[in-house]
Amino acid sequence: MHFQNLEEHYHELLNFLETNHYSMSYIQKFKTVIRKILKNPGRNRWESYRDIYLEYSKTPYLNSIFAI
Repeated sequence: MHFQNLEEHYHELLNFLETNHYSMSYIQKFKTVIRKILKNPGRNRWESYRDIYLEYSKTPYLNSIFAI
């Protein structure tokens, strides 16, 4: 999977979160996940953003990011 779109636009997501007064800890969690995704994209066998969500939602610490 290519992450060009994420790499080019993730700052827009972070700006949205900041502008809408999300907590800094919440924003930091997103930054951490995005960095991990972009650090070595070929290492995983993700075929979609859903695959990434499913993988990270299994991780207790990162699961809190996706909790609604």
